[in-house]
Amino acid sequence: MLDACIASVLTNEDSTFELVIVDNTDEGDLAGTAQADTRIRVVRESRPGLSRARNTGIRSARHDVIAFVDDDVIVDRGWLQAVATTLADGSIDAVTGLVVPTELATEAQREFERYGGMGKGAERRLIRGAQLPARQAIDARAVGVGANMAFRRRVFERVGMFDEALGAGTAALGGEDLDFFHRVLRAGLTICYEPAAKVSHRHRRTVPELRAQIFANGCAYAVYLRKIWSQQTVPRRSVSTFALGWLMGRLTTALFRTVARPGLRCRVAWDEVRGALHARTVRVA
Repeated sequence: MLDACIASVLTNEDSTFELVIVDNTDEGDLAGTAQADTRIRVVRESRPGLSRARNTGIRSARHDVIAFVDDDVIVDRGWLQAVATTLADGSIDAVTGLVVPTELATEAQREFERYGGMGKGAERRLIRGAQLPARQAIDARAVGVGANMAFRRRVFERVGMFDEALGAGTAALGGEDLDFFHRVLRAGLTICYEPAAKVSHRHRRTVPELRAQIFANGCAYAVYLRKIWSQQTVPRRSVSTFALGWLMGRLTTALFRTVARPGLRCRVAWDEVRGALHARTVRVA
């Protein structure tokens, strides 16, 4: 979907931007894309991993607002304008936005949306890190997702870059966006969830792809919880209580679906539990 993603960004209503594409492929074959439009630059990151790619993009970017989308996303024409309008308020440090499915054409796509999808609701809200209770700071999933997020450059100067031990392409299988949201909030900064900054995401189309994604989600979230427990960004007791409640909730869901909803929904629920248990084998900082 990379070509469609690029085309959607280039047709945004706000034209005052550059598009940095980080080529993290094994072959390094995206260089030709840079010839398509003078606003495009392709930079190479040969080391695998989403966090490494994002960090390379940050270092390459020339502007003070850095927005991120993934290559399986189509952005709304008003996406960048919504980000810019939100950040016109100087007290806001970051923006996340609405993610809706591009299509619900397959059983796997429909099941992913039933399982929670990526949407965080239609209501705009401010998440003020300086005022946030520990439990809400832990539950970074409510803030947004990495497929649609933007930060002022000063945020990276304040809290550092994405953790290169996390994210797709690492043993953790994800979690870098949650970790970064958590660090931003614990630094006392403010994130705005703005549904007007909308993108569409193409969910995995096949059942094996879906199950692999749910397994990765379970693993990544458990690794994220282990990291904040290890680094004590919130009291360990709060993390332990939250983590136990989350795991028991996932386990209860899996057991219920085993009895009441056998089939794909049952298998997907157990995939998340298996992913969470697999996280024990992943080293955290």
